[in-house]
Amino acid sequence: MFSSVSPLPPGPVALFALAVSSVALAEPGDHVRVGDVEIVPELDVGFEYRSNVYHEEVDPQAGGNLRVAPRVGVNAQGEDHQFSFAGEYEARKQLFLTFDPASVPPALAESLDRQVATNNLNRWSDFTADARANLFRQSMVGFEVSDAATYRNNVIDSDFTDSPYMTTFRNTLLGGMRFRPSGAVEIKAGGAWQHDDYRVPEFFTFAELDPNEHDPFNSRNTYGPQADLVWSFFPNTALVFEASYQWLDWRVEQVSSLLTDPTGGALLDPINKADSTQLRLQGGLRGRISQKLRTDLLVGYGQGRYEDLDPTSAVDTSGLQNFLVTAQLGYLIRPGSQMAIGYRRDFADVFFTNYLSSDFFYLQGETKVSRVELAARYGLRLERYRGPVSRDDVFGRGAIEGRLLLSDWAKLMGSVLYQSRFSSDDLVEYDDLGLMVGASVLY
Repeated sequence: MFSSVSPLPPGPVALFALAVSSVALAEPGDHVRVGDVEIVPELDVGFEYRSNVYHEEVDPQAGGNLRVAPRVGVNAQGEDHQFSFAGEYEARKQLFLTFDPASVPPALAESLDRQVATNNLNRWSDFTADARANLFRQSMVGFEVSDAATYRNNVIDSDFTDSPYMTTFRNTLLGGMRFRPSGAVEIKAGGAWQHDDYRVPEFFTFAELDPNEHDPFNSRNTYGPQADLVWSFFPNTALVFEASYQWLDWRVEQVSSLLTDPTGGALLDPINKADSTQLRLQGGLRGRISQKLRTDLLVGYGQGRYEDLDPTSAVDTSGLQNFLVTAQLGYLIRPGSQMAIGYRRDFADVFFTNYLSSDFFYLQGETKVSRVELAARYGLRLERYRGPVSRDDVFGRGAIEGRLLLSDWAKLMGSVLYQSRFSSDDLVEYDDLGLMVGASVLY
């Protein structure tokens, strides 16, 4: 249980004195502790360079920005309950941008120069937050609840607007009961609700053509029951079964086609965005199969059913039936060094068409030698978008990261990133090289 408290609640001065005394006794890297609560503040500062800031298919523009990201982790754990919180805020100040004045449309030539275009790329609102509670962990019946929120500004091919980003906000709430009828069997039953909000420059909406605004594009609520069954027939190995059923409801049923075709689409030519339901059933093996091998092998069935908003249309909106696969094989080379290869087949609802069906292959590894940590990963995803907008993409992303641990509380970081997209729609193709150097400190 949590530490006992006095019968009378302490006053603000006593609480402040307790916190200050705990902080004063802590050394950098020891974190901040107040009773059963541990607080870990951290700060990242770095420089990022991208060779294709706007993800353009031709004539890419390069740029660099300063990134400052404070974060905090809070954990409170007793014998039977656990609470945690993690939050991060990211600020990016664009420092420079390659800029061709000849590419600016004549109507914007007087108002858009290099400095204005550079300042338009500043990002001050990205954040993530995650809170979790695990109650009655040692009881036969327990409760789990979590809430995660993410706010992101993602670049789109819109370099002549005052806000060349697509803003997405996602909040995911999960909750349910946990049953342990025996030491080897655990059953979780509950539900999930997720809200997604998409905002784009006004250029991409039905409103008057004005690049100086950031308008709602659409929003979606996803909700439904879910259940998991885990049978641990060995201490580190289990058979698992997962099931979920979801309803997906969009705020509006028609959206502008300009987001996927900003040069060829018509301003008032909408595309249908249908509500849907999704079913997922998966089962398989998860855990260690030897001293050095670990696997996740789940197979199953999934389907998505979409409303037919336009029976006269030639577009197939009936939905999909999909074979689901989650497969990963990990190998422990030695303590601190491991590698894994994996494959995942899945599908997802998409904001600009009906759904995405994908096959994702990846290879990753990491190692630690003395105070140097290295990690590498490459993933290749075959994407099939279907619905009012249909296209086939190949998206690849590879990264190499390195960290030099200067002490228990400070490290230097560096990474190289390359990503590319090939598509049956030339307008969304791009390739981009990214470099990052920085430092991180924690208390």
